[in-house]
Amino acid sequence: LENLLERALVLGASDGEFVESGDLPSLSRFSAASLERMPLEEGLKRLAEEHARAEESLLRRAVSSWPGLSNSEIATRLGTNRRVLELRFKHYGIVKGHE
Repeated sequence: LENLLERALVLGASDGEFVESGDLPSLSRFSAASLERMPLEEGLKRLAEEHARAEESLLRRAVSSWPGLSNSEIATRLGTNRRVLELRFKHYGIVKGHE
């Protein structure tokens, strides 16, 4: 459920802060049925790449949506801690104030 809601935020929650029922249909490409159709060859690599794209998008949206918040506050809202958040910022080259 957590991943489903996170993807809804990443892929188009209407206001960037709350997920509404209308946001959920955009997740159909991540359904069990679509995963069953995914080619098995390099399937885990494809999933990891999709996860990385979703994670980076979520982090960039968080920084642009909450520009006045500290990293600790952003991390709490995202359900992680400041250290993990800052490591992910570094990994994706995200600099607050430049998004």
